[in-house]
Formats: sequence, C-alpha cells, structure tokens
Amino acid sequence: MDTMYTLKNIRQLTNLYFFVEYPKGHINSYEGFYRKVLELLGFIPDKDILVKIVNYVKKRDVFRLYPNVKFIKGLNVHKAILTTTPIFMFNYLHLDEFDPIFTGKEIGRAKPHPNGWLKILNIWKLRPSEVLMVGDEVDGDIILARKLGIKTAFISREGQKCDKADYNISSLKEILEILGNEYASE
Repeated sequence: MDTMYTLKNIRQLTNLYFFVEYPKGHINSYEGFYRKVLELLGFIPDKDILVKIVNYVKKRDVFRLYPNVKFIKGLNVHKAILTTTPIFMFNYLHLDEFDPIFTGKEIGRAKPHPNGWLKILNIWKLRPSEVLMVGDEVDGDIILARKLGIKTAFISREGQKCDKADYNISSLKEILEILGNEYASE
C-alpha cells in the first residue's frame, strides 16, 4: 500500500528535522536540508525535482527583518542571534552587527536549550544579570532565559503580553527605554 503524505505530515517532518537532525551539523544548504527531509519520507528526488522544491520553499519562506532592526544594529551593546532557523535560510539579511549568530548547528542543540546562552555569556564574558533577551516565543525564548537569570523582554507586535517576561514591548525601539540612553548609537 502506498503511503500518503499530507502537507501537515511534511511540515511535521520538516520541524522534526529542524529541531533534531539539523543541530547535529550535517546540513549546510536548502538542497541538503530538503533532500534529507524527502529521504525520510522514503523519496529519493532527482536533481530537477529538488531544485523545484527548493525554489518553491525559498519563494514561500522569505525572511525579512522586523521593523526597527536598523535601530538595534546601531546600539552600543553586544548583540547576538540565537535561533532554531538554519543560518543558510537567512544569511542574505546582512546581520554582521550580531556576533555570535547561533543556530542549533552551532550549539549542537535546538532551542530551548541552555547551551546557546551559556556559549554567548562565555564569549561576551558577562553574567546573566548583565544580559537582556528579546524574544517573541514564550517557551523558546523567555522561560529558559529567565531560568538562567537573564532579563527578558517579550516582543509582540500584535499587543500580546507575557507574564513570564520582565518586560513587554511592541517595538524594538522600546529596548532603549529598558537599557538606558547611554547605549544609544553615537
């Protein structure tokens, strides 16, 4: 009997690969990523099919910077990105002001896991109380950071609030109100 795969099944498998397989560090491109997902489905795609799938996904999943990221780039503070999204999916966004950029591959585990934060704290030589995590996911960003003693700002552009966060903001520009004007760009 043939197995029928729905879009939901494929998305679930893609998410599984994001969180479980990608952090193991073997995939460095869209092509490699989706080849593995399709192989897990029992389908070995030829090159033309794989190119069509990758082109479709690239058009559908276009990553854009949130409003006010230019403002954040100019702040006189350390800036990092800790994400589950593979870096090859957003490396065209010119995020040189953020160092480090950690995905599951760089830390060997997907969020939420303390490895990413512990590495960032070590690189920056800072204590958790000296860091502010700005995130839009309660489970993936806010809860773990708080457990580690990191101050948190939950950002929701739709006006949602998070009672687990130290701060609730609706714009990245509000970070300056939390940090203080001494961190404003010169």
